Order: sequence, then C-alpha cells, then structure tokens
Amino acid sequence: MVSAASLAPALNACFRIEANSAYPAGMGADSTGEATAATTYARCQVLQPGASMLVTTHEAPAASYTAQAALREQLYETVMVP
Repeated sequence: MVSAASLAPALNACFRIEANSAYPAGMGADSTGEATAATTYARCQVLQPGASMLVTTHEAPAASYTAQAALREQLYETVMVP
C-alpha cells in the first residue's frame, strides 16, 4: 500500500503535456479507414498542496482539437476546492 506521506512530494508537482500523434488506420474519427492525426493533452492540477491533485487527459482529432481545447479550459476554470 502507498502511504500519503510517500505521495506528498508528487502532490505538489504540476505538469502539462501536449503531443501530436495519429489514430491508427480504422480507429480514427472519420470513416475513411485512414490514419487520422490526433493531439493528446495531459495536465496535473494541484488542488490541495501535499494532499490532492486532479490529473486529466484529453485526446482529440487534430482537426477539432483547438475548439475542444477551448472548452476544456472553460471546464478547468470551474474546478473549485471546498
């Protein structure tokens, strides 16, 4: 079992990662069967230093990523800690 004390340093760290890739042929967002460009985003947001964090990932076709990212950022603005 992992103790809260051993996780404390990690619970103070944040990161954001954005990377481009491609969905394999047949798994893309369209029905052509061709590989589709995709963008993946991962983020860590500390909620309570040393106690809790929110880790999220977002993957979208590259063609619609910018619009989806704007909606994602609106969602992040609503995260509140009681």
